[in-house]
Amino acid sequence: MAQAQSRTAERVPARFKVDYSYSIDVKGVKGSVYSPDVDTIPEYVFLARIQEDSIPVLDPVEHTEWKWCIFDEAYELLKWEDNKKALEVVRSMLVG
Repeated sequence: MAQAQSRTAERVPARFKVDYSYSIDVKGVKGSVYSPDVDTIPEYVFLARIQEDSIPVLDPVEHTEWKWCIFDEAYELLKWEDNKKALEVVRSMLVG
């Protein structure tokens, strides 16, 4: 874990854990990758400062596409209300 964090720190100039998290109910979800005794999984929100021309490196198991966009477009692209709330929290941190 420490080694992975160290490699991440080299690629990400600044990373901030946002004081906002939520849980996703996975109990009984068909095709769930979690063991049957797991009811919920925590989701955490982070901000990262990167150079404008950077291309993010994402886990292909979890992400198939990415796109830079303004807040309103990003908000509309999100499906889950918890993700939208997380984006709102991040926006309020950035714009005050």
